Amino acid sequence: MKDLSKNGLSDFQLIALIFVAASGTSIIFLPRSVAEAAGRDGWISIILGGCVALTVAILIYYLCSRFPRRTLPEFSMLILGKPLGIMVSAVYVVYVLLLGGTTLILFGEVTKTWVLFWTPQYVLIVSMLIPVIFITLKGPVPLGRYTELIFYFVGLVVLILLLPLSQANLINVRPVGAEGLVAVLGGMGQLPFAFLGIEVMFIFFPLFVNRGKVLRLYLLAVMLLVVFYTGLTLFTYALLGVENTKLQVWPLMSYLSAARVQIIERFDNIFLFIMTVKIIGLVAVQYYAAAATSTVITKGRYFNIWSLLLLPALYGITLLPARQYAVFEFASLVGTWGALFVAGLVLLLLSIAVIRGFDERDETQK
Repeated sequence: MKDLSKNGLSDFQLIALIFVAASGTSIIFLPRSVAEAAGRDGWISIILGGCVALTVAILIYYLCSRFPRRTLPEFSMLILGKPLGIMVSAVYVVYVLLLGGTTLILFGEVTKTWVLFWTPQYVLIVSMLIPVIFITLKGPVPLGRYTELIFYFVGLVVLILLLPLSQANLINVRPVGAEGLVAVLGGMGQLPFAFLGIEVMFIFFPLFVNRGKVLRLYLLAVMLLVVFYTGLTLFTYALLGVENTKLQVWPLMSYLSAARVQIIERFDNIFLFIMTVKIIGLVAVQYYAAAATSTVITKGRYFNIWSLLLLPALYGITLLPARQYAVFEFASLVGTWGALFVAGLVLLLLSIAVIRGFDERDETQK
């Protein structure tokens, strides 16, 4: 094994990697999605959905920790046997490509709608795929450093999100709990796409330096996601009102349009610039996972070749939905089936690993 002190990922990079891999374009329309189902209590749905995500994260950790030197395709072939393991790994490759492609579609839509009106979508997509390929070919450590850099930009995003609050009115989020439990649970159904990405631990777990801190840092990253989603949803409701939020295609962009200071007028454009860097990071993480998984399936060879061969598939996914309405339906479909796949996979593999006694942890780690 390589020396992880030089070729591994640090504690902070673990947090940054998970946060970047999961918080995609869903943040721009999430307030509307949960408002349509749960009304002014949509933020409660996010907290409850975050609890579910934390539970899944714990299961993912315990599965990966039983095979600290193996990635998903390696331990799935051990647990299920080679034929089934390869099949599961191939489905995982399709899944991460769909997640990355859907993220690109959504970001292309909001960028065209808000700033680059006359730019063809394929130009936007291709211009983002070029750095994705470059970062992927550099390997996991430079990718971890890139996500770390993005995480610092997230701090600037938080500051920008605070600017319109002077115009907000808390009466727009009251009374708390008035929508009822059924509505709140319905709002949770809008959340799967927002939390997809936390399962990249399947691929990156062997690269983390401090294995003893992984669970704590992993859960911290997921909790930061929950706080981030909950905060921006509450901010949007407080400023726009729930009914107005339901009418907005991209409610977070409308929220940011209210931000004003003397020297800067368009904070929404600054936000989109930062999001561009963020989306490139998210797609690069997912694309690396696809290329790395494909490499293991082919006996640990041809990583660079797979990094190029999968590109047409990723680009092809961005061509699937033809209309904006179809884009949201497609994202919802990917979110629902993706969540079922991840939850079902981790439960299946962990259960069989426990029953069959597969555990490769060192005795000192048990």
